[in-house]
Amino acid sequence: MEEVTITNANSMCYKLLTDAKGNQYLMDVSTVSNKLYCFGVQTDKVTVDMIGIDKNDSRFEQKNLQSSTFVAITAGSQLFANIVYRSLTEFIREQKLHQQIIFQVSLFMISILFAALLMKLLATMSKKYVADRLPTNPKRYVATFKTTSKRHLSFYIPLSINVILFLFYLRASIGGSVVLLVFNTILTLWILIGCFVGFPVDILYKNKEFQLESIKEK
Repeated sequence: MEEVTITNANSMCYKLLTDAKGNQYLMDVSTVSNKLYCFGVQTDKVTVDMIGIDKNDSRFEQKNLQSSTFVAITAGSQLFANIVYRSLTEFIREQKLHQQIIFQVSLFMISILFAALLMKLLATMSKKYVADRLPTNPKRYVATFKTTSKRHLSFYIPLSINVILFLFYLRASIGGSVVLLVFNTILTLWILIGCFVGFPVDILYKNKEFQLESIKEK
């Protein structure tokens, strides 16, 4: 199979694949057949569903955020994090829950659950964004990649950081534990997105761990 180019699209669940003839496909990486590949679960082949789009369609290309938009997003994120930090710190202090191990573990698990719910919400929004911009019956394809024999274990690194955060969290002060909960939520969200909705096909292809075998219409 000829070489292709795979780049990020402007929607979280998708990548743009362009073949040697300039044909464009919107790759739904949330449909990758082996979502645990980056945890060392090896398969000979991996398939991904794609949608054919016009060669000149640039609506799904990732564009740099304007500085004003970036500043607004950053400010909004900081404000939200600050509100969560203050509210949670005050609640723990008032209820005198900091030294209750069951509560601490439960709160840590809730932060993981919150990350999972947030991932689901972001994925739903991503798919709706694309669905609203596609024709009624677009052509659908399946891309098949051959994998190398090398086991990919990259996601164990952030997972081990999760464990370290948990150990520090159990020993932290009230303020410190809340900060670690926020970090854990962000890190867990990143892991879940990478595994289930934003699988890094582009990186694995660039690193020669994935080799495109075929593109077939469904």
